Amino acid sequence: YLRTDDMKIVQFKRNIKSGSIRRKVDLIHIIINACEMINLNQFMSLENIDKLEGDYPFIIVDDTSRMFLFENNKFFSISFPFQINVDKKQVRFLSMPLTLGLLSIVSSILNDFDERQSMIELTEKILDNEEYNALLKDEQQTVEELIVCLLSYETGYVRYDYDLENYEKYKSLGKPDLHPLNHLDINYTSNATYKIGIKNAIDIKVFLDCLDPNTDCWFFK
Repeated sequence: YLRTDDMKIVQFKRNIKSGSIRRKVDLIHIIINACEMINLNQFMSLENIDKLEGDYPFIIVDDTSRMFLFENNKFFSISFPFQINVDKKQVRFLSMPLTLGLLSIVSSILNDFDERQSMIELTEKILDNEEYNALLKDEQQTVEELIVCLLSYETGYVRYDYDLENYEKYKSLGKPDLHPLNHLDINYTSNATYKIGIKNAIDIKVFLDCLDPNTDCWFFK
């Protein structure tokens, strides 16, 4: 992975807990946490991928921005929905004002929201939120726009997994290719996810290259 032209890297100084990702709200809380750390200057601005420190999450800022996170024997990526500018180790939000206060209110409103619920139920949660009601009208509008953005944006979720436990389980049943040792998990909900097996383990640089639209494509063999 050699490309360094217009690409910027923002790496955070601590981990972001992801846990089991089964709903879009699980990913939204990761995005909100990342935005909070940007506000608190808990990040490093790096020139290239070789400068990454440890397994802390990071954002590749480019024509399309992606966030990358690490777990045990796996790493995954999601699209980062907000336009940001990285200049002289400073990061600014360009799409909308994302203050700590507004992010906290959005997080509170969406804390236990299920995307299968109706818009009426979501509206009720917004209108019942005391912190939202205490905001000025333009701030309320920003909260509403932020919620719509987070609930509607395409997450682009993909995860690389090295899963010895499940591989051995299915291998003992004579079906090792149902759960390959190395694989990509595409999407996160049970009704949409599927796996793509990989013959060998890959590192984060290969994973980045696979997802970079500005480098040559990888091919199945």
